[in-house]
Amino acid sequence: MTKTPSATNEQPALNFIIRFSTLELDLAYFLRNNDFNSGTMRIKKFTGNDPQVLEAPPADLLSTSLLGLIGHLTSDGLANQTNGMAYILLRNRLIRTYTALPPTAHDFMAAVHHVFAEFYQLRQNGLPSVEMTAVSKQVRLVMYYIDLNLSQKLTATGILKELGLESKYTTNLFRREVHMSISAYIQHTKLQEAKRRLLYTSQTIGRIATSLGYYDTASFTNRFNTEFKMSPSVYREINKVVGSTDY
Repeated sequence: MTKTPSATNEQPALNFIIRFSTLELDLAYFLRNNDFNSGTMRIKKFTGNDPQVLEAPPADLLSTSLLGLIGHLTSDGLANQTNGMAYILLRNRLIRTYTALPPTAHDFMAAVHHVFAEFYQLRQNGLPSVEMTAVSKQVRLVMYYIDLNLSQKLTATGILKELGLESKYTTNLFRREVHMSISAYIQHTKLQEAKRRLLYTSQTIGRIATSLGYYDTASFTNRFNTEFKMSPSVYREINKVVGSTDY
């Protein structure tokens, strides 16, 4: 059967969509299993021996597919990880990056690997021992409240009162499901957000400290040093990859 011109033009794009959709599912699976190496190998094998896989689709399809991957990995992180707000912030940053500079056929796979690597790194900052699908409504509500109010001087007592949750029951439930106290989770989440800002923004250490509800720079620095065995300034110096944004 002879294909019509329109069918002939559409087939390469359809083939790409099918192959990339499978790649999306595989990368989400590798992230859930903390398997960075297998994900990297899967990306390298995407085109196989057919370089036309990336040359044939229209440029807007490459851009749309990359944004779809970002959305897929964000949704997966929100469903399975504790640091939900960090996933939303990462999603927004990556979308801004690749909307401003859409990938071409030449650099598309490098962009895919960059997205995968960013989500993998973020996953390492979560609490891998916590299965979010099994977390109770009360505990999830406390987590979301903390994520949305990192700029405040949060306390477990204040959060539970604000949410109208019974103190002793919710405190014990949180510790049982998350394997740490509410207070410890507050500090964990604030320090992970501090790491993100040190790497991806030009905010001063003093501004980061005050914007995350610490009393002063010294108390923030002491907390950071205790947790990560280095000061915020040293951490920024040896890890910084982007310094032109402020969000």
